[in-house]
Amino acid sequence: MSIVDLLTPVVKAWCSDNGIKVANTGVQVHGGAGFIEKSGDRLAIIGVENWGKGFKQKGDLKRATSAVSPSDFKILLSHDPSHWQYEVVKDSQQYHLTL
Repeated sequence: MSIVDLLTPVVKAWCSDNGIKVANTGVQVHGGAGFIEKSGDRLAIIGVENWGKGFKQKGDLKRATSAVSPSDFKILLSHDPSHWQYEVVKDSQQYHLTL
């Protein structure tokens, strides 16, 4: 087995993990939401960093939804189901779908 064969899976995993971290940070820093608009309707896809009971609670809904309008259809991407119970339900935004 060559060094290339040995290191290829390690390099791929590292790139994948760090790519996700960079994308997640970018979403958090730049408003936390992406939008799809069609015929005057807007879909907001909102991502928050990890928030969970018993985990680091880094997700910030207020920051992630700073550019979201109350009339937008909102899809919230969150890592931990406990986030819904402890934070999302209390939030002033009405989220239509959480994944």
